[in-house]
Order: sequence, then C-alpha cells, then structure tokens
Amino acid sequence: MVRARQCAQATMFLTALVGHGAASADATSATSSAASTPAAKVRGVNLGGWLVLERWIKPSMMKDGFEDLAVKPKDQWTFTKYLGKEEAKERLTEHWDTWVDEDTFDQIKAAGLNHVRVPLGHWILGDIDEKEPYVDGDWHYFKRAAGWARERGIQMWIDLHTAPGSQNGFDNSGRFGNATWATSPENVDRTVTILGSIAKQIKDDGIDDVVTGFGLLNEPNTPTSFWTLLDFYNLGYAAVRAHLPDVRIYIGDGFKPADLNWFWDNTDAGNPITTHTVAMDSHVYACFNDDLRPMTPRQHIEQVCVHEREHVNECCWHKDTSLRNMERFVGEWTVAYDQTPSEELENMPVRPMTEARKIFLRQYAEAQMVVWEQDIMDVTNYDESGEVHHGVDMKGWFFWNFKMEHPAYIEWDYLEGVKQGWIPKFDGKDHDKLAAVDILHTCDALIAAAQPFYEGVVDPYPPLYLPP
Repeated sequence: MVRARQCAQATMFLTALVGHGAASADATSATSSAASTPAAKVRGVNLGGWLVLERWIKPSMMKDGFEDLAVKPKDQWTFTKYLGKEEAKERLTEHWDTWVDEDTFDQIKAAGLNHVRVPLGHWILGDIDEKEPYVDGDWHYFKRAAGWARERGIQMWIDLHTAPGSQNGFDNSGRFGNATWATSPENVDRTVTILGSIAKQIKDDGIDDVVTGFGLLNEPNTPTSFWTLLDFYNLGYAAVRAHLPDVRIYIGDGFKPADLNWFWDNTDAGNPITTHTVAMDSHVYACFNDDLRPMTPRQHIEQVCVHEREHVNECCWHKDTSLRNMERFVGEWTVAYDQTPSEELENMPVRPMTEARKIFLRQYAEAQMVVWEQDIMDVTNYDESGEVHHGVDMKGWFFWNFKMEHPAYIEWDYLEGVKQGWIPKFDGKDHDKLAAVDILHTCDALIAAAQPFYEGVVDPYPPLYLPP
C-alpha cells in the first residue's frame, strides 16, 4: 500500500515536471534558491563520438566492414590502422559529415541549450607522426559546425581529448592501452605545439567569437607525473593565450579538485604564471562506481545533492576562504546510473523504459542541473575558526552525450531524453536568465519525491547485490 501510494505520488510529480514551463512553486519559495543569475549559465551537450571515435557511442563504426576480423577495432588508432589511411579517410569523411549536422544544432537550440563541448583529436590539423595511423580532414567539418553554432547563438567549448602516447590509456584518448604521454618530454612538447596551432587556426579562421572555451587536455591520468602535468598546463595556457586572449581556458580536476585548490591562484607564490579567464572542469559519473550503482533512486538524488555538491565545492578558494579567479563547471555528466557500458550490455535485451524509471531519470537530471548551477549562497560552510563561507558559483554543465546509436545507452542520449520528457527543456520565458533551481525543483523536493526502493528502476549491469 505504501509503495502504491509512493508510485502514485511520483507519477503526479512527473506530470508536474513535464507540464510546467515556468518556475515551480516549491522552487521559487526555496530558501536555498538564488532569485536569478546576472549572466546565463552554461547549458550544453558534448558532441562525443564525432571527431574522436568511441566505440560504444557508435558501435556500427567498429563493426560494419570488419566482419572478417576476429578482433574488431576498439579505438581511433585501430580503426585507422586496420583500414589503412585511404579507406579510413573515406569512412571517416562520411561519418564527420553526418554524425553532427545542421539539424543537430536545431535540436540543441530547441532544447534551450546555449553551448556545445567538442572533443578534438590531436591529429586534427595534420600533426601526425609517421608511426601513427591517424588521418585528418575533420577541421573542415568542425569549422562548418562553428558556423551553424554562430547562426543559432550557441557557443562552442573545445577540448583536446587525445594526446600523443595517450594521456590515460582509454579509448577516448585515441589509443587504448598504456598511457605514455607524461613519460615522454617529446610527447608533452608536441602537445603544447598542437594547442598553439589549434588556437592560431581558430583565430585565423575567424571563429574565435564562437569558440569561447578551450580545454587543454581531457582526463589525464598521470599519478607519478603530477608536476609534469602542471608544467604542461602552464605551457599550454601560454600557447593558447598567445592567439586567443579572451578565450576561457580550462583544465580537469583529475577527480580530486582539492588537490588543485591552489593551482592558478594568482595570490599563491607557488604559481609561476599569472592567469585570467580560467576554469576547472569536473566529470561526474555514478555508473562506473560499484559503490553507487546499487543505490535506490532516492539515494542517487541524495548522492548528487549532498556528496557530489561537496565534491565540486572542494575547489576553488583562497586561503582566507574567499572565492578566487578559477571558475567551476561540470564538463561531463549523465543520467546513466546503474549499468556500465560494455559490449556485453549491448548484446543483452534492452531493458524497458518503465514509468518508474522515466520518473527517476527526470528527477536525477533535475538534481544534477540544480547542483551544477548552484549559486554562491546555495551552500554555507564554516572553517576551523568558525568563519562562514559559501559555495562556489558553478557556471553550468555539459551532458555526455548529445546522442547515442545503441538503445542500451538511451540514458546517455540527451536529445532523446528531451523528446521523451525525462530531460527538461529550457525554452520558457526568462529561462536564459534564471538558474535551474528557479526553473525546476529544489534538491529537498526531489529527494522527498524519489522512490526509496529499487522496483522498476534499478537493475545493475554487471550484476551487483541489492540490499533489501
């Protein structure tokens, strides 16, 4: 009986969520809400799987035409190596031309978004070593997309997603396997040169009014080369700033934002350069963490509203607890929560989109949007002396990804979520001037409405034990 009543309440909650276009009643009355924001928050999607291949985003790229191979390609390196440069260039050209097209930007604009984040390969301008199988030619399509973005008032934040030698050993670095980037001075120097070349090309092509954010390197994993990474950031900053004086240059937090709380703080003598217009990027995923995947819907909302909020607030502060010049945003997040991407998952029957799951996905999306757009006054903390200080002013977010090919990954597909109603649209009056909490629901309301049991929502893959 209790569960039936909770399900009924949740269904009414979803109806209200999908139906309301202006600020909800509880959101406008919430004590933690900022009335409005003076500047638009960053709301965007990643154009993943386009200029840097990732097998799971578009599995057909690594299957079609490779049927006779016992071992299929798994990244951009093996895709181009197996095909050879000529055939790889032909297939990639068709992919570059169609995976992101003008209609993509129409859909993004219609969803009320104002940004896209574009992962770039280090080979995009033809800096390809003779031992590398990569091919270029994709800059033409990137430049074309910048024109579509300009026409619709959408800004582009780019991100160097790969590096020579691989900065993390994942397929999203261009080559799966050993991460040797940080151990090779030649690779690091070459990457700095590539950053400068891309910045210069953006300036020369006259698209610096559209490309307003520049990420130096995606998710580097260099635990034994921490200072090498920081030196690279300083050199990369200078290389980009030489051509793009106003672009926002950002770095990743390495999933440990507190470790970088001092970095690029102009008041800290440990920083050898003075910076401006900089930001730190966080990536937040529950579905890769076995401690989080078996949570109930309510626990997932609490995880975002409490623990992930605390996590992103670990940077960026001065020693006196005042905020500093390093802005904060979340460059990758999703509403996938309990199933880790894999080829095995793709070969299983696709689980149905139950009403309970749809309700939760909407709640989960709203919770993250609210937290990733938090205002300074949304968080109150006390230092050791009892002095009050507030949270960082989160600038916004980019969802991963704009679309997916395989239905097993529907929770990663922002535009499909908008169509089905479990991703909210920001197309109402003054939505571009308001923070998410003033448009959607507060964390307190979302936690209260989320179901506290697994039924119809949680089904972990790979399988995990679900506590009673």
